[in-house]
Amino acid sequence: EVAPFLLRRTKEEVLKELPPKSEEVLVVTMEEKERKIYAAYHENAVLSLRQAGEDGRQKIALLAELTRLRQLCVDPSSFLEDFHDVSSKLSQTLSMIEVARQGGHKVLVFSSFVTVLKHLQSLLNEGDVLSYLIYGDTPAQERLEIADEFNASKDPSVMLVSLKAGGTGLNLVGADIVIQSLHKTPRLSLCFRANTCFGEYLPANPDRGHHSKGQG
Repeated sequence: EVAPFLLRRTKEEVLKELPPKSEEVLVVTMEEKERKIYAAYHENAVLSLRQAGEDGRQKIALLAELTRLRQLCVDPSSFLEDFHDVSSKLSQTLSMIEVARQGGHKVLVFSSFVTVLKHLQSLLNEGDVLSYLIYGDTPAQERLEIADEFNASKDPSVMLVSLKAGGTGLNLVGADIVIQSLHKTPRLSLCFRANTCFGEYLPANPDRGHHSKGQG
């Protein structure tokens, strides 16, 4: 039987000169409008699950409702067309990016939701901030070209990456700050525990990055 071989190496094995990982957790509180929307969807989710019964439909319904609640925690406008505010979490992320850029840093931002990344990129464009986006549907060759351009850029730019695209072996060594603007998924947590990244998520110097983790 032939199977792929994956070699996973940690920072301690490859880049011993890097300083220890610096991690900062910021708790973001929802604005009142977001809180009310979340409460309404949470109540509806509970009712939906009760009506789903005990068979397989309940598991499917649970996953769907949890996904919606996660989206609400990050950016309600990702699926609510009548929500036009910049969410608390995106606002915090933009502030962190601006502070990083003023310090001359290049930033990686991860999200499970492509719609959130696209919205964030539109907000960055409004502020004339150079940004790049890689997600699951980005062709392999284009991913490499975008990564190379980001790494070569001398400007304090921002790379936006979906978690689905993060496991493709990208090399993003140009970045030195990582913002994980959602809760950690088991997949991403494994990456940071192993101090690897971008065979799994960041090769960049994730061990010098920090994450923003909001409520929910």
